[in-house]
Amino acid sequence: MKINGKTVAEEYDLEQWNVEMSYGEVTNESSWEPGCPVPILLESEFGMKKIKLSMLAKGSGRGLIWEKCEKIIAELAKPAVLELEGFNHKYKVVLTNAQQVESSIKRFHKAVLELIGYEFGEHRTVTIKPGQNLWLENNGTVYAPLKITVNQNRQYEPKNTIYLYYIDNEITGTSNSVPVGSFLFEGKTERLMFDASNGKTEEKKVNEEKTTAGGLQKIEIFDIPRIKPGGMYFACEQSGGSADTTVTIEYEERYI
Repeated sequence: MKINGKTVAEEYDLEQWNVEMSYGEVTNESSWEPGCPVPILLESEFGMKKIKLSMLAKGSGRGLIWEKCEKIIAELAKPAVLELEGFNHKYKVVLTNAQQVESSIKRFHKAVLELIGYEFGEHRTVTIKPGQNLWLENNGTVYAPLKITVNQNRQYEPKNTIYLYYIDNEITGTSNSVPVGSFLFEGKTERLMFDASNGKTEEKKVNEEKTTAGGLQKIEIFDIPRIKPGGMYFACEQSGGSADTTVTIEYEERYI
């Protein structure tokens, strides 16, 4: 078992004892309106998982045992990445409750930690250039939000716009496509970023080392950038110039 990449047995001298895992919380707004001959059935949405984690602590005295448990509780009080024995994927979690069971006053202690969060898999990074179509694979069971970073050589281009699309599986090009968003490059802008998982935007300008939280006025999102289970084709086009442009797409597969 690991927390934020650190092995719990080595870092905290604790052992994973038991895990109770639930599926993500399900919400559905389907309804049967009066006078309607059939119900309106909508797709269910999935929220956070609930995880009950039991940890076993051993020590020569109660003070030492409690100190070990307090350290791991403090670590999980902040959003953390959890890797559990017996499970293939990782979990982004935060602590909601902590309880203790003292089997032996002097030598044994069981900490029961209640967590909420989500399950995710492999981190993927792909690149695409204007005029290209790219298949984005998603082996997860729910939509995977995308982090999109557009880099452009601003040495010669005064103004340029990058357009991103979803396209049908059998279509090449952007006909019958669904627009995702546009990224406007003008002035000294050389990099724009949008992260669909948290709505964060960033902008970097030529000859400036610092990346700012700006760029929102230059990024227009038409549909939440995300990949459905199984995967989707993604396309990129540019208008207004011939600058050297690279679009980097990052995402992690997510699970119910």
